[in-house]
Amino acid sequence: VKVIQYLLRQQGYTYVAVTGKFDANTDQAVRAFQTKLAITPVVMGQVAQNSTNHTWQYLVQVPQGG
Repeated sequence: VKVIQYLLRQQGYTYVAVTGKFDANTDQAVRAFQTKLAITPVVMGQVAQNSTNHTWQYLVQVPQGG
């Protein structure tokens, strides 16, 4: 979770604190990131390292600032 939060902060979601807890701000930022890139995950707000949810791949590949 800390890595996800760090990557979200790198994407400009600076209101996300790197705490290691998937809190409301993290959830909101993940959903905003998914919407921004038109990612259609199996479950909105979910980040997983598998082939059915591409949010993780986009987080680690998208240049800083989207």
